[in-house]
Parts: sequence; C-alpha cells; structure tokens
Amino acid sequence: MEQIFSTSSVVTTLQLVEGRLEAELRELMLKRAPLEAVGLILSTGLVVELKNYSTTPEKTYEVRRSDIMVALEGEVDQTQIVFWHSHPGGGIGPSRVDLQNKTPFLSHLVVSLVDGDMVSSWY
Repeated sequence: MEQIFSTSSVVTTLQLVEGRLEAELRELMLKRAPLEAVGLILSTGLVVELKNYSTTPEKTYEVRRSDIMVALEGEVDQTQIVFWHSHPGGGIGPSRVDLQNKTPFLSHLVVSLVDGDMVSSWY
C-alpha cells in the first residue's frame, strides 16, 4: 500500500517553508532599513511587500486598503493571512501603537534585527 501522508515529510516541509520565509523577510527588512518594511504573508506562503506610506517610515508604517485588496486578489483562504512589519531599530515585539492598530481576525508578526539575528514576535 502506498503511503500518502508522512509526519516526517510534513515536519521537513514546514522547516523548509519557515527557513524560506525567514530569509525573505530578512532580505526585505534589510533592503528597506532604516525604514519600516510592511506586507502580507499569503496562505500559499508567498511574501508580499506593501508600500509604506507613512510620513515617518523610520518608526511607523501606513498602508492603503487598495494595496491590500490588490495583494489579496485570488487569495482563497483569507483566514490564514499574516500581516507583518519590521522594527529596523531593533525594538522586539509590538509597540503600543502596533497593539492599538491591530487588524482584527489577522495574525500579526513583527520582525526585528538584534545583533544580526532576526527575532520574530507574534501578536
């Protein structure tokens, strides 16, 4: 009988996806530093960068609903979307403003660089 599902292959696949996502987020964060980078991770694992329209992008981000809607075109499972942004100054975790502006029903991720290592914080 052919084995269709293997726990070990699922674990390996998840580790590869996490590694790829981490590398993509790190690259975007470094590319935009010292400004905050912002975007979405779609249910397919695709990392999408959104334009930061903030007038103070070195410490905040602002996105437009229209940009989000374009990024979500064709997205089948919107319950699995992750909203991410960076803290290029190294602040770990969400700021008070991040918590106040959290979009309901979405997972949020803050990525920071601390001593050259990427630190991820979910909120």
